[in-house]
Amino acid sequence: MLSLSEFKEEFKEDIIRILNNRETAKWLLSPPFPYSEKDADDFLSRYKNDENSLNRNFAIVKDGKFIGGIGLKLKSEEYAEVGFYIDELQRNKGYCSDALIKILEYGFEKLNLPVIKAEVFEGNTASERVLSKCGFKFEKESEQAERLGVTYNTKLFKIERTEFSQHKK
Repeated sequence: MLSLSEFKEEFKEDIIRILNNRETAKWLLSPPFPYSEKDADDFLSRYKNDENSLNRNFAIVKDGKFIGGIGLKLKSEEYAEVGFYIDELQRNKGYCSDALIKILEYGFEKLNLPVIKAEVFEGNTASERVLSKCGFKFEKESEQAERLGVTYNTKLFKIERTEFSQHKK
């Protein structure tokens, strides 16, 4: 069974392994690469889901095992941005879509956000498919960003609370 949970110390080894995979890391804007034990320690101590934080980060857990991460970054009372990653060995099994639906429910129902956006690097068709499957619509080409020595154009997607309610039915 798939669930979202708080990040735990026991996930550290898998976090490091997954984020040190170049095929995963190349699509992520913020985590350093290579990803060290110190990076994992810093993340685990810094990103707690307290009410004052602008970030809500969750581990994606399948049958008790950490397989990825998903989170919301609150930009204002009007919207948040979602980001996610999953172990390369767990892709194409629907786990990202399941986790994204759960985080959308959290954002729209618990945080009462009107809009959730996602920005992806051009060429990240897997993430685009997940977003589309969960009801996100392409909004616009966005800015350029550099990751691991490559400059990418980015694409912005969004979903509104009312669209999500219709999509869930």
